[in-house]
Amino acid sequence: MQNYLWNMLINIQNGQIAKLNFILHPRKMPCEAVLQILWKNGYILGYQVDKNNYKKFKIFLKYKHNKAVINSIKKLSNTGYNIFYSIYGTWKIKNNSSLVLIFTPKGIKSITVSKKFKIGGQPFVLIN
Repeated sequence: MQNYLWNMLINIQNGQIAKLNFILHPRKMPCEAVLQILWKNGYILGYQVDKNNYKKFKIFLKYKHNKAVINSIKKLSNTGYNIFYSIYGTWKIKNNSSLVLIFTPKGIKSITVSKKFKIGGQPFVLIN
């Protein structure tokens, strides 16, 4: 599951570096949850199911002053190095200008939502 998400995030970042208006990515349920989080936090303009191929998402990229919104993506946890945060451990993460995605028992959430609902989990990626 993490490979789909990681590939999607890297494709978004590469698309922004290449100054593309949109990218196409295979349609998967975890990817849709992450796209919803990215859209709500202002990292992409939006997404939709492609009209020509219903098995792909069309992700519209966002730029601010002709520069990419996503500057860097850092993978926090992978198969060889797993990190888990309890409910109290999530409060130690400071997210001033970045977005941390976390796998929780209730799905993929941002760190601010997991703090709000008091859910711990495995952090996946840090987006600046």
